[in-house]
Amino acid sequence: NANGGLQGHYTKIGNLVYCHFSVNFSGRSGSASGNFKLDGLPFAISANDWNEDGGTVHYYSGITSPNSQPTLICENTNKVAFLQSSSALENSNPGSWNDNMDQNEIGTGLIRIRGSFTYHTAA
Repeated sequence: NANGGLQGHYTKIGNLVYCHFSVNFSGRSGSASGNFKLDGLPFAISANDWNEDGGTVHYYSGITSPNSQPTLICENTNKVAFLQSSSALENSNPGSWNDNMDQNEIGTGLIRIRGSFTYHTAA
């Protein structure tokens, strides 16, 4: 349910794309499932560089029980996935950064997510 919807801006310099976004939801249905991702990027993500690109969430509200600040990774399917630690980050354990932010972390009230990411494109 949109409440302000999705807004985004990008700047492309050569094969590098800088993106900033704002996502607002008035909630999700109790039957929602799957992982939270952004798609519809302005350029395809490079198949050679997709696993080294990504970004961060600068602000969020309405996410239930986050164990860590959500981070963003690019997927080779032209999508950006939201990830967070599966447990509280202790001792800066980078191995914990592997859980998809799924419907259990997305609340049912007003949800706001702001962030930015960078990725390479083949063109």
